[in-house]
Amino acid sequence: MCAGLRTAGAHRVSEMLFGRRTSFDYLECADCMSVQIAAAPADLASYYPAGYYSYDSTRVGLFKRMRQGLRCNLVLFAPAPVSAWAAGGKSDILYPLLRKAGVKRASRILDIGCGGGALLRGLARAGLPHLLGADPYIEADIETPEGVKLVKRSVHEVRGQFDLIMFNHSLEHVPSPAADLAAARELLAEDGCCLVRIPLVGSFAWREYGIHWYGLDAPRHLALPSRQGMGQVATRSGFRVEEVIFDSTAMQFMASELYRRDIPLAQLTPEHFTKREVAEFRRRARALNAAHDGDQGAFLLRRN
Repeated sequence: MCAGLRTAGAHRVSEMLFGRRTSFDYLECADCMSVQIAAAPADLASYYPAGYYSYDSTRVGLFKRMRQGLRCNLVLFAPAPVSAWAAGGKSDILYPLLRKAGVKRASRILDIGCGGGALLRGLARAGLPHLLGADPYIEADIETPEGVKLVKRSVHEVRGQFDLIMFNHSLEHVPSPAADLAAARELLAEDGCCLVRIPLVGSFAWREYGIHWYGLDAPRHLALPSRQGMGQVATRSGFRVEEVIFDSTAMQFMASELYRRDIPLAQLTPEHFTKREVAEFRRRARALNAAHDGDQGAFLLRRN
């Protein structure tokens, strides 16, 4: 992240999303405290099975499509009071983030690491026409039921120019975040925005849970920044950080508590936590975000 050469130690982390429990070493940077995997497995693609959450391309029912399209329109394009009302009470802050990024109806949007295209499909239902998804781990080029093209490519293989480029929890999955950000900068319009949502080392959840922190997600997460490290890799890649919004959720507690008990997230059931516990996790997540100590951050980047 910061191109530092000194390590502050290593952490042995197990794969716990699916419960394989294979262990991997993660090295901590002595300069910016970011962490990265020491050696990615040769069969990394096998850790993205068909059941991986971001690959879900299920056809959405008519009522849900209409409701999602209406909400997206209101949050993105309605006057501020109406936009805030439409966004209120929702855990997913993607649409408010896109509004902050300056998305217009005619914006050309690229989602890197798109998976099954869920985010783009929602934007398509709201009537945004210029959408493209790229992901090197999907099986082949496809077109969603909403007409969104998803291509089996990395950011280095994409051509064109875009007003918004999203790394929505995907930058941590690449071996060289600086190289991918630099490639995205070349695709970004002069006044465009690059939105990076990413887990953050150094947060309360990292300090509390250590190797059991859900955000590590070994071995799929190859490099995880601290807030400082994310700022430095952005600068190295030709960007400036315009704004940082902390958007962590209750999952930082729920999943990390499971991992601490040696329970894979894939085995999560309603019986693991009471409604009161979940409500408290949500309250704590909101408080940590307000204190800029949540375990996820959204970085709005502009070209330098």
